[in-house]
Amino acid sequence: MANWKWAPLTREMYDRYAEYSFSMLLLASSRGRGHFTIASNDAFLYAVLASVHIGCRIEAVGQVLDFHYMPPLEQVRGLEFRERVAMGFGMAMKSGIDITGGWLV
Repeated sequence: MANWKWAPLTREMYDRYAEYSFSMLLLASSRGRGHFTIASNDAFLYAVLASVHIGCRIEAVGQVLDFHYMPPLEQVRGLEFRERVAMGFGMAMKSGIDITGGWLV
């Protein structure tokens, strides 16, 4: 297994990630001008690696709207990827999901 090197994000970089990622989420959920299907408390399946480049984008959009992450963000960092996905899908099967987190490019 490779040794990962982490690059710190400044607050400005993190805020920019939040803006761009939320913009992409809005465009993806749009049904027309001014009509978006996302809202606070939407169930958000966290099914990506918890890394600086992917996971932080998923978490950053939660700074704009208060999503219900599955699994909860407090637990994500302590789980391996397979555990996170299994737990998230288990939760999703019980309550349903509104949004799924994936690679946001």
